[in-house]
Amino acid sequence: MIVNGGRKLGSELKAVVAHLYSPSTDPLPVLASPLTMFVQVFVRRASRLHAFDLLKYNRRVRLSKQQHFSGVKRSATANSVNGKEGRARNILRDVFLAHVPVKRFNFRPKCIYVAVMLRRMIEAILNPDTIDDKDYVGNKRLELSGQLISLLFEDQFKFLNSLVKQEIDKILRKSDRSSALNMGMLLRSHRDVITNGLERAISTGNWDVKRFRMNRKGVSQLVSRLSFIAALGHMTRISSQFEKTRKVSGPRALQPSQWGMLCPCDTPEGEGCGLTKNLALMTHVTTDEDEGPLISLCYRLGVEDLALLSGEELHSSDSFLVICNGLILGKHRQPQNFATSLRKLRRAGRVGEFVSIFVNEKQRCVYIASDGGRVCRPLVIADKGISRIKEYHMKELQDGFRVFADFLREGLIEYLDVNEENNALIALYEGEATPNTTHIEIEPFTILGVCAGLIPYPHHNQSPRNTYQCAMGKQAMGNIAYNQLSRVDTLLYLLVYPQRPLLSTKTIELIHYDKLGAGQNATVAVMSYSGYDIEDAIVMNKASLDRGFGRCIVMKKTTVLSQKYSNKTSDRIVRPRMLPTGNGDFVLDPRFQSNLRDGPKQFGVHGA
Repeated sequence: MIVNGGRKLGSELKAVVAHLYSPSTDPLPVLASPLTMFVQVFVRRASRLHAFDLLKYNRRVRLSKQQHFSGVKRSATANSVNGKEGRARNILRDVFLAHVPVKRFNFRPKCIYVAVMLRRMIEAILNPDTIDDKDYVGNKRLELSGQLISLLFEDQFKFLNSLVKQEIDKILRKSDRSSALNMGMLLRSHRDVITNGLERAISTGNWDVKRFRMNRKGVSQLVSRLSFIAALGHMTRISSQFEKTRKVSGPRALQPSQWGMLCPCDTPEGEGCGLTKNLALMTHVTTDEDEGPLISLCYRLGVEDLALLSGEELHSSDSFLVICNGLILGKHRQPQNFATSLRKLRRAGRVGEFVSIFVNEKQRCVYIASDGGRVCRPLVIADKGISRIKEYHMKELQDGFRVFADFLREGLIEYLDVNEENNALIALYEGEATPNTTHIEIEPFTILGVCAGLIPYPHHNQSPRNTYQCAMGKQAMGNIAYNQLSRVDTLLYLLVYPQRPLLSTKTIELIHYDKLGAGQNATVAVMSYSGYDIEDAIVMNKASLDRGFGRCIVMKKTTVLSQKYSNKTSDRIVRPRMLPTGNGDFVLDPRFQSNLRDGPKQFGVHGA
């Protein structure tokens, strides 16, 4: 806690910096606040040229003291000190800022990274407007199923190696063993370790990765097959690790950075409101790309290497830092030209289509991102407010001579993530574009998700009503898939006479919801009728029910055990025999117990 306020803190930091560059040998001034005390310690440590000079200095001091008081134990002490120094060196190299590489134990890049972090922290204290927003979507990454399973597989594979190693050590310790080591049999005895570990995690939903000390619950969930739209909406769901019982409004509120990336309507009610989100219609989640060629390209485009820069050159006012996936590459004196060149190469297909280039004027940095888990969406490129997509492009698309990948390859459409959208001016329609417009929305309705896209005229409704419909629409009974009669689900509800909606939206056509619809078009009268319409009660027409209105089929999975008995008899699972009645119907043969015949189970009129 800073007691003296920002002015006092600023004067203390200035005193530290002034003392650092002064030739005086006096001790550093006494600082009051905890942060400036930390800076004082860091400045004292960073005054040396190499990060391990301090360790070497302490080692020399300890050895000199040991020489005066111990004669025989001096070599043992030196070995222990060397071991401690080596462990500390390895920890700083491999654990501390692990994404910053260390070559030949040169820790200067890590020292510069720590200095940049301290500078950001001091700027945030002196100017609260520079503090990053924790709920900003550009600072978040999504964990996909492939990444989670890969972490679990790595943990199980190392567990298998440890088990095999223990078995080998146990066998080799036996001095009186007469048989050779059979590695094939040893590996076959543990062949189900990885399979059982994966099955246990996926079935229970508990992800226990010992290497990263990750113990999560509810990672894997059963897909809701109540309806087609429920399954589709469940596959686009984003679950937050934030505790749902906490009454905090920040993570639950709508963020401007969610525009076009996350659906603003589809969120559950209750304690999960705002924490469980859904992807928008055209949102894409990136995967990891190799950053090696991208870093080499940055150096070719004029990025000055960090190893060749002094402290004064690094913080000069006429250049920007270039950071690629959290790694400081160097600086560039013309950041806008550098970003423009990279974007041209991306549109030409020379750079990955999901690579992000973001110029941050406040932090004086150029951020390049090619990591996975970022959310991005496609936008139409505009040159001085004029769209690159012409009428003949759309005609070729309608005729089937062009696909979406062709638009990306020819530089007509590009993907932008949340950070790069800060450098763009996006227009909703081409008619609203100005000469400064850089991109145009493909369609404004794509800011909604698959569930909210089913609502006709959503802008005429209250916002909570759209949220209610996203939850209620998933419960509509209908058809779930074309193979619904061949599926083996635990519980399945099917509507006998589903109908198409009278009013369709573009989202319904895109997801083919009109072919697998849910619900029926009922004639409804909102009125008072003989006192039976209390609250939300419904008075149904019996003639409509007799004609099949709202009739459904409930299909349940049944488990039958086939047993063998002591009298050499066994159970058989067969289909019953059906007899025609003459009017087109079939009835169960009352003698079917004596007329059993084998055959597969069938569905339909003749089946069970």
